[in-house]
Amino acid sequence: SVIVLFVLLLVLNFQTLIGTIGTGAIFTTILFVAISFAIGYFLAPYPEARSVLGLGTAQRNIAAALVVATGNFGDDPAVLTMIVIGSLLMMVILFPAAGELGRRNRRSELS
Repeated sequence: SVIVLFVLLLVLNFQTLIGTIGTGAIFTTILFVAISFAIGYFLAPYPEARSVLGLGTAQRNIAAALVVATGNFGDDPAVLTMIVIGSLLMMVILFPAAGELGRRNRRSELS
């Protein structure tokens, strides 16, 4: 159902989506995710928790954001579109990061 929601929001708000290109919103979202990850990673209380805290700090609660956005900004498609863009960017950034951290963890356990 989340995939259907994303596809519908992207299709119905395609012009708004295209309008975000060049505004700096996408770059700002990428920067926000990266900084959030770094804060969680480097402020972990012990090294074994770094990857989990980094990923957990960078991941936002998209469902809660969509509830607040539709309740308060339902008539502004730019808000919903930005939430969807942000969630897609989080997946694109954090899934490969989680895979790499898992490989590094596995390598360090084998050594």
